Amino acid sequence: MTESKRPRPPRPEPRSLDKTLAYEEMGRLGETVRRDLYAGRIPSAEKAALELLEKFPDSTTAHERMGDVFAAQGRRSKARDEYKKALEILPANADAERKYAEAMLFIGEAERTRNIMLTGNLAELRGAVNKNPSAAASRSLLFPGLGQLYNGEYEKGIAIVCGGFVLMGVAVWGMAEFIASLMPRGEPMGAVQAFAAILGSMGYALLLIWSAWDAKKQAETEPSAPASPDTRP
Repeated sequence: MTESKRPRPPRPEPRSLDKTLAYEEMGRLGETVRRDLYAGRIPSAEKAALELLEKFPDSTTAHERMGDVFAAQGRRSKARDEYKKALEILPANADAERKYAEAMLFIGEAERTRNIMLTGNLAELRGAVNKNPSAAASRSLLFPGLGQLYNGEYEKGIAIVCGGFVLMGVAVWGMAEFIASLMPRGEPMGAVQAFAAILGSMGYALLLIWSAWDAKKQAETEPSAPASPDTRP
């Protein structure tokens, strides 16, 4: 009586093994790019990303990682193109979609700022940010004129900052002379020195208060809405 042969289990197909190895290699290279970028090793990350893209040109991950490298290098246009390719391969890639939008926003703002600087229309550049009255006043309380610079009033801000340095210098000099006059061998302050010290101290304090009030008032009376960036490719 012959013994019936048991069917042998099917051997793994070579294609399935190759596919598994390919996924492992793709994951390894993608993780290498991510780690190198996190550690600031951009040249090494670029090398791994190029290898990843060469081996897997139809992979959404490969194009996304290449875009990450370009973004780290400041090459936003190339990063945008790679993120776009990643989305064309896999539209459900949420990370690539977010990075693509960020690149588009950055490119649009950079182009808009460049055009403003070329035309010399600084008033439009000042309107690109919202002015917070409290932030403007707090900056001027740190030092006179900083709130005006925050509001975009550059000429006025620079003038106030210069005046603040002068008055602060006179006040510090007067304080040093006063302290020296209190020493055992110190000479008493003269009338001119005392007047200069009082004038510098009071002038600096008044300039500080006025600068904060003016910066707050200017931020409240001239609100600006953020301009829409040019997001054309």
